[in-house]
Amino acid sequence: MMLDAEHEVRIPLPGHSEGRNRRWVTDLDVKTLRRAEGLLGATDEEKGPWIDEQGDQIDLEKLMMGSDHLHTAVAV
Repeated sequence: MMLDAEHEVRIPLPGHSEGRNRRWVTDLDVKTLRRAEGLLGATDEEKGPWIDEQGDQIDLEKLMMGSDHLHTAVAV
């Protein structure tokens, strides 16, 4: 995703705000990390069921087994 840097909010990192080696994070970086923490830290009840396009519930264990078999087949 390409965003316009004109409206970007940069937050300097402590100890790196002077000279040519300035380092910072953007407001988008901070929001992305908060969303990831929210998703990864959620309980199964908070996450809710996994549902496919037809509205049927997906068995995650079966899905993960299938992807392992797929990776094995491709690796051979």
